[in-house]
Amino acid sequence: MSLDEISKAAKIVSKRRLSELMRDLSRKINSTFVAIELKEMDGPMYSIQLKPEYNNVAKKFATKPLLSTSALRTLSYVVYLQPVSTHELVQRRGSAAYSHVKELSEVGFLRFEKRGRSRVFSTTDAFADYFGLSHNADEQRKQIAKQGLISKAQEVEKTPAQP
Repeated sequence: MSLDEISKAAKIVSKRRLSELMRDLSRKINSTFVAIELKEMDGPMYSIQLKPEYNNVAKKFATKPLLSTSALRTLSYVVYLQPVSTHELVQRRGSAAYSHVKELSEVGFLRFEKRGRSRVFSTTDAFADYFGLSHNADEQRKQIAKQGLISKAQEVEKTPAQP
């Protein structure tokens, strides 16, 4: 959540006071709980999340992933190429891209704008928040690259879609 959203929900007008309270709350949560952390991100934004070292344990209890592997691949193309047209996604990912963008839009990770008869997709703030990324598309690419996906990003950017 953004500091503005927290301010409205907590009915605290002073941003300075709220920032102090959030830092204090973060220290308390992070020192009290073993597996959960309150993380401050650029924005400023705050997220209560599972500490990364507990992801493997949590995966054992997850019954169904939020998105299929193929939808995640399509999402990665959008991240690398955004803004990207439906036509280009279908050229790169096949006709299943239509169902992927529908699924990703329903989850709230993609938005589109109409350009003529086509749609151009980009990621949403909800996507950035969910994955702990910047809301800026260029920064998202850099953050993904830092996580070891740079070779894939470069490969995708260098390969033009086939007409």
